[in-house]
Amino acid sequence: MDDATPTSSFPQSPERQHLELILEMGEVGVWELDVPRGDAWRNERHDRIFGYDRLLPEWTYEMFLEHVVPEDREHVSERYGRALETSSPWAFECRINRADGELRWISATGRPLRDEAGEVVRLIGHVIDITHTKRNEEHLRTVMNELNHRVRNTLTVVRAIAGRSFPDHVPVAQARKDFTARIDALANAHSLLTDRNWAGAPLSDIVDKAISPFQGTGQTRFAVSGPDVTLAAKPAVALALALGELATNALKHGALSLPAGQVSLDWTLAPATGPEAEPGAQRVDMTWREQGGPPVSRGTRSGFGMTLLERLMPSELRGEVEVLFQPDGLVCRIQFDVQPLSKEVISPASR
Repeated sequence: MDDATPTSSFPQSPERQHLELILEMGEVGVWELDVPRGDAWRNERHDRIFGYDRLLPEWTYEMFLEHVVPEDREHVSERYGRALETSSPWAFECRINRADGELRWISATGRPLRDEAGEVVRLIGHVIDITHTKRNEEHLRTVMNELNHRVRNTLTVVRAIAGRSFPDHVPVAQARKDFTARIDALANAHSLLTDRNWAGAPLSDIVDKAISPFQGTGQTRFAVSGPDVTLAAKPAVALALALGELATNALKHGALSLPAGQVSLDWTLAPATGPEAEPGAQRVDMTWREQGGPPVSRGTRSGFGMTLLERLMPSELRGEVEVLFQPDGLVCRIQFDVQPLSKEVISPASR
């Protein structure tokens, strides 16, 4: 725009230019509507909010309504009629389709001016673009809904753990210890996800976090191998709990209960082919294998751990779990699909 182009349809003066500079810095559009005629004066920011590169030759109430999305027009018109009838401020928020086709949110307020007969003849006010604020509000609602969902899920898991951790035949002290260990495993999984803004966690990190308390000082009790892949929050928590139960049972009754006992944990990835698999999904085939421990049977490895593995994990992981009590030690095979993660990450820092 050259210097000869006016930035407003208002008459120019030093005071007016100063005011326009302040409004421009604040990205505020100002307008004055002649009610009987229906046309308006406004500054350049006003027209730019509606998607125009420069000030239009004219602007009318009808032109404004054409920009308002059809779903919001009745609300805006109702507020306009009320302002004229009661001489109250015309204040509203609505969505507009800009001249360039972009959908935006605006907030506008107009103050009525009356003539000597008490009739409203002018409305003078301002308009600002509040799209960023509206998007932040929507993001906050999404975060709160997701947080409520996760809290409910977590409480459901805690309730299941509590309900299964205190059977009548287990001494209270031991039951309390088992319960605390399971809550710690749940907390570790949540901590791992929180560090990554709940955008999922690498499978290798989930495994490391789950088995590290059972490694022992100066010992290598686990042989771990497998390609890395990122799991979403729900399967990450479920798998962490499952591995924690396997390790705890191995320490009590299996390979980790003897000095020479070992656990191998490996997994492979392949394209998922199930009916619910999304494009790009991968199938994890994980095997937990114990060796060098005492003979095991279902009787020695029963309880909440087996219930978690055989009943809860298939639904939580949407996969399959098979537990085998072999002469050399327990073998657990876990298979589940890893769906592609959404690009939408819930993180205040990302907004």
